[in-house]
Amino acid sequence: MKIWRIVDEKKVNVNHTCVMLRIQVLCKGGYLEEAFDLLDIVGKNHDIHPILPMYNNLVRECVQRRSLDQASQFYDLMEDHVLGKNEGI
Repeated sequence: MKIWRIVDEKKVNVNHTCVMLRIQVLCKGGYLEEAFDLLDIVGKNHDIHPILPMYNNLVRECVQRRSLDQASQFYDLMEDHVLGKNEGI
């Protein structure tokens, strides 16, 4: 993702709010895989670790798009990262 390369090059401070907004934009645009990749990139390259609301955005959008298999995969990944499930979404 070009944006993240620029962020790294310019040493821009990234916080949870910044990441959350980008995930929301990607999800609303239907770019679920890209949103998931963003979580992975951020978790590996920054001091920010994905939090439950970030995953909830992905799962919620999967459900709205009736992509239940993908939503299930995200839930499984959340469990792998010991985030648990928020079954109230």
